Amino acid sequence: MMHEESWVPSPCRSICRLGPDDVCDGCGRTIAEIVGWVRLEPDARQKVMSRVAAWVSREPKPGERQR
Repeated sequence: MMHEESWVPSPCRSICRLGPDDVCDGCGRTIAEIVGWVRLEPDARQKVMSRVAAWVSREPKPGERQR
């Protein structure tokens, strides 16, 4: 059971689109990190958050649709 003080929110920015490197253009997580987020322990979530903290959302190229 997860305690409130150990809860780590998702870094999702609602720009859900994988780039050619299989990393989300919005939050910087890999597909495995996105799919597995709900099952990750707080320390594993924090590790991902530390890696994506400085992620700058990638803008879609002209003509690309955004979800």
